[in-house]
Amino acid sequence: MKIPDKVKIGGKSYEIIIQNLRKETASGEFSMLQPAVQRIWISNEMTQEQQEVSFFHEIIEAIKFDNDLESTHQTLQTLTEQLYQVLKDNNLLK
Repeated sequence: MKIPDKVKIGGKSYEIIIQNLRKETASGEFSMLQPAVQRIWISNEMTQEQQEVSFFHEIIEAIKFDNDLESTHQTLQTLTEQLYQVLKDNNLLK
């Protein structure tokens, strides 16, 4: 799957930036959502599959943020992993 440069989530356009995040964040994260500036950052130090999972994770984070949904990070991680696996196993990723 090719991760796009932009993605529309809930009517908002988010810029997707893929680069070395350890230079950008002190926390050592491998992906990050910045809803105030509508950006999603994904580390280029991960495998393609890890980047794809992180892309879906940040989309779910944006949906959660925009809709003020309550959930733990573990719940989001589980939903992301399971959704990705369904899409991958059924050849729905292009």
